[in-house]
Amino acid sequence: MNRKTIYYFLPVIIIFFFSCSIFYGSRLSSLIFSSPEELIRFVNKNSSKLESLTGNALISIESPEYSGRFDAKIRLKMPDLLWIKVEGALGIDVVTILKEKNEIDFYFNREKILFRVKKENLTVEKLLEIFEDTDNIDKEKVKYVSSTEIMNVFSGVTKISLNPSDTVKVFKRENNKYFLEILKFEKEKVKENITVSLKNRCVVNKKTFNNNGSCIFNKDYSRFTKIKGIYLPGRIKFLMPHLKRRLTIIYRNREINKNLNKKDFFLSLPEKYDEYIY
Repeated sequence: MNRKTIYYFLPVIIIFFFSCSIFYGSRLSSLIFSSPEELIRFVNKNSSKLESLTGNALISIESPEYSGRFDAKIRLKMPDLLWIKVEGALGIDVVTILKEKNEIDFYFNREKILFRVKKENLTVEKLLEIFEDTDNIDKEKVKYVSSTEIMNVFSGVTKISLNPSDTVKVFKRENNKYFLEILKFEKEKVKENITVSLKNRCVVNKKTFNNNGSCIFNKDYSRFTKIKGIYLPGRIKFLMPHLKRRLTIIYRNREINKNLNKKDFFLSLPEKYDEYIY
């Protein structure tokens, strides 16, 4: 894997998507919610149980320019600590990614280069400056991804937010699933289509549409298991249809709610390396 490929795809994908199931039998499928707020409280109660996660995963990337798979070790501590070590052939470390509250760092081991990006600069335009490629992305179609969204990518849990300015246009049940359509008015109007499965108490699909009606994110969660009373997906897919890009995370194993400390989130830096701050 050449340096440009690593520089371009891994960090940009991390920020963008910074989306045979195993179910445990329950009587949840018989639940009926009288309001969107009641359903949202039900879903968020499961999501709130996750405090930390450590695991090994397979990360695959598909795009018009490149397709590849990587082994990764992942640690996260809610709400805003994330550590990812991506390995190449023969287990050689390729890049280590550390996200803290106010910044995200990318350290490329072979090249001994550290990119440090402040949270307020986590935009596609800034990342494309770093990785020296401005030809392949339609920057006008790509939106800022919040710190919360980055954590959702790797945890697999998605809380549903409903602000006072939001409007629920659709709230219905079909079989064992509920469907929500929410209009959100933040920086601009966007629409979210959310599917909730009662069997696993989680969001199983979330589509985000921009003001022009184009789907900019499609997040799909499957292969659910119950670990320490929390329902979590084993496979997480994040698609950007307008850019023809897809990120898939498949967890091989996970431990949750271990007592992780700040010292578990680190970069192993040599005495000499090049550093760029944005």
